[in-house]
Amino acid sequence: MTTLDFPFGAAYEPTTSTLRFPTEPRDTASAHTLVELTRTPGLVVAPRFTRDVTGAWTFTGAWQVAHARSGMAVSAAFTAGLGHARDAAALLGELELDWTRPCDELRLTEPEVRRALIAQHARLRAAVGDERPVYLTSSSFRQTPPLYLVYDADAGPGWSDAEVAVESWNAAADHLEAIDWPDAVIVRDEQPWWLMHCATKACQQPLHDDGPAWEPMRHLLTDTAAELGWRRLDQRRWLCARCSHDFREIPARGL
Repeated sequence: MTTLDFPFGAAYEPTTSTLRFPTEPRDTASAHTLVELTRTPGLVVAPRFTRDVTGAWTFTGAWQVAHARSGMAVSAAFTAGLGHARDAAALLGELELDWTRPCDELRLTEPEVRRALIAQHARLRAAVGDERPVYLTSSSFRQTPPLYLVYDADAGPGWSDAEVAVESWNAAADHLEAIDWPDAVIVRDEQPWWLMHCATKACQQPLHDDGPAWEPMRHLLTDTAAELGWRRLDQRRWLCARCSHDFREIPARGL
């Protein structure tokens, strides 16, 4: 038995569990490690292990979903990253199964249950192959109503000359009062502006951690996103740097 530590994200709750792996027919081996609790009761996200030539357990870099009571793997895309393993737990949670029950009471070999498991696994494998989440928002972009621009009376008008862009007239007036800017002008822009967030449904992190960052044109957001390590999935959706890492297919090694 061996114990390994893994750094889980702050938003997820780690605990410990003993995982069991089939070795020879009718035999299993065990490894004690940190695992991550999921929103599906009875299932945990766990690292995938293999044994090296010395017999010691080695982390393959991939992740799996394990049945908490038995420690046995119930979803195992061999090249799944951490994000895909979390999605696998959510997919299994959509089935009408009580994963908190003992393994032999889960009816996993019944034809109807087996078909449902195969269908969910196909959804997972497609997401792993595309290096994207299973659960995505329809778009990373959201239009906002035209903003109020604050600029010097001798400049502008126009967003490129604005010192401040805010959502309301009151916010613009409060800003002017706070900095004592008597020559400033407040004008509402004529066009809607844009916000950007991560397309992973469970994340939806805004482009900037310190609050909304509006831009009058989408390409200004995507230029910043690329600089911050975000990854483009398609014309409408981007993954933040953390999700881009967690939803990469893991090169198979030691399997």
